[in-house]
Amino acid sequence: MQTQTAESNLKRSLALIGRPRPESVRIKISESSKGKKMSAEACLKMSLSKKQLYKEHPELILSGERAYWHINQFSQQHREKISKAGRGRQGAMLGKKHSEKTKEKMSIKHQGIKLSDEHRRKLSLSKLGERNPSWVNGLSFEPYTKEWMDKAFKKSIMDRDNYQCRNSLCTGNCKSLGIHHINYNKKDCSERNLITLCQSCNSRANFNRAEWEHHYSGIMEVIYNG
Repeated sequence: MQTQTAESNLKRSLALIGRPRPESVRIKISESSKGKKMSAEACLKMSLSKKQLYKEHPELILSGERAYWHINQFSQQHREKISKAGRGRQGAMLGKKHSEKTKEKMSIKHQGIKLSDEHRRKLSLSKLGERNPSWVNGLSFEPYTKEWMDKAFKKSIMDRDNYQCRNSLCTGNCKSLGIHHINYNKKDCSERNLITLCQSCNSRANFNRAEWEHHYSGIMEVIYNG
């Protein structure tokens, strides 16, 4: 069997740029790949080969409207199949955390990348209402009380907390302060339900709400009962 040279592979890659595969070809590839699983060694070889290729020929790395996902737009039916296939599966990162080195690499890779206004609009729409992970039966749409709108009242809460973020787990990187409802009920403005937090900690409290409610309730218990 004749082995293709690196130069031949490169020419083929360049020739295929911007030319999406016909639906019939996609179906044949899909059928031929069903039930097959590449070994870890094969995956590693492919990864190293691609990295070397893109390092030597950066012109192959497409972005914006020339990127793969723009050139090869999936049909609505195909998207639904992908969505259905992934339902119920355990996420690959569940229970795992990126190392600091990996986080740094990800940060460097995304520096300088600007999202288009259309992309930003789509991201915003994808997180509206019940699609937002922080959605709790429309709780955030409830109006605040008159007491909450009183600046003097808010000042009294910050006075009590010495104008400091009271989260014992705070990183200290944010200086902007606000008032947080511990039980997430906007109508409950009792002093023991309000705590001063920096904007960073306040944002974090929108996730894992039960844990944060327990955490801040404990802090309030110490403040009022010692």
